[in-house]
Amino acid sequence: GRTTRFNVLRTEVSLGNQQAQLSRLQTDLVSQEIALSRLLDVTWERNESPFTPPFRVEASLDCPSLSQVKVDDFVALALERRPELQVIDRQIEIGQRQIKVDKAANIPRISAYIADQQFRDQTLSQFNDSQNAYAFGLLGTWDVFDGWAGRGQAMIDTAALASQRVSRDQLRLQIEGQVREAYARLLTAQATIQSETANQATAEESVKLARISAESGYATLLDVLQATLDLTAARSDLIRSRQLYLVALADLEHAISLKFVDWPSNSAAIRTDAAAHAELAPGRPTSLPATSDSNLNPAPMPAAPPPALHP
Repeated sequence: GRTTRFNVLRTEVSLGNQQAQLSRLQTDLVSQEIALSRLLDVTWERNESPFTPPFRVEASLDCPSLSQVKVDDFVALALERRPELQVIDRQIEIGQRQIKVDKAANIPRISAYIADQQFRDQTLSQFNDSQNAYAFGLLGTWDVFDGWAGRGQAMIDTAALASQRVSRDQLRLQIEGQVREAYARLLTAQATIQSETANQATAEESVKLARISAESGYATLLDVLQATLDLTAARSDLIRSRQLYLVALADLEHAISLKFVDWPSNSAAIRTDAAAHAELAPGRPTSLPATSDSNLNPAPMPAAPPPALHP
């Protein structure tokens, strides 16, 4: 008799909303499991239920800290390491050498030769008698006029070289945009994780106070359930924030062509000269950046579900 009709209806509406959301989440879960099985090439038996995948997923969404590396350092590192830029730089170098070859078509050329000659002496009566001698000399050639073929080919190669340089500049701008976008999303996700961690702590305290108030008679069970629902939403938002952080981190790793474990411990170690490129090469990992931000790796939540997708 302590609950009104309004509270009952409110609870039923909340239950219906949560059941609909649970159905959508289950459908999304099945879709993601199917996509993961295709990506990993895991055979899904035909007689198996869609809710029983042939694998078990366990993951840890720990978010490492960025240390003190600036976005400009990441941009310089990406412009140094991206293989697309290295390929187009080699193409530009080849184009420059080809232009030199085209211009050398009308230049006089002098060739030196030496030969071993064998001939028969006409004064001798025997046919098989022969003599050997060496001959050497210089041979000069000069294509005075080739119908402007060499000049035309040089103009064609010069235009192709200019086009390659424009493509390189566009690619550099595109790579720089990818790095800055990934870095911005990473910082946004980091700030979101910190705020959601604080929000989760507040929700946990709200649940404790609601339970104490319900036991003392100052609150109803509906208040406790609503506080628990808010705590669950806060935990879900924190998990999504960690997921976005890891996605942004993977995009940044792709943009700079370097794994996080190979990042230098400070921004001074990121340089664009050849020595720095050798130091940051894959296979020679440097020390991990020290992290002092406990909000990025909070302690395990007491009532959180297990990391496995299915028990």
